[in-house]
Amino acid sequence: MRTLVREQQAGGVFFAGDDLGDVPAFEAVAELREQGLAALLVCAASTEQEALLPLADVVVDGPDGVLALLRTLAADARA
Repeated sequence: MRTLVREQQAGGVFFAGDDLGDVPAFEAVAELREQGLAALLVCAASTEQEALLPLADVVVDGPDGVLALLRTLAADARA
């Protein structure tokens, strides 16, 4: 995440994850946010894994919830 943000000169990050493998990315994004980067951490919750719940800014219902959130954000941006 740090390398991607630096290489892309990103002004912000939206990161969604759903399992233990996403914990390092969540932690990296949280560190980048502490350094001033705009960031939103989204947990695509499931009954199988709860490790991301305390790290997330927003919790949605699985991958469909992530898609619904993105659609809402896009609609709000167009309004």
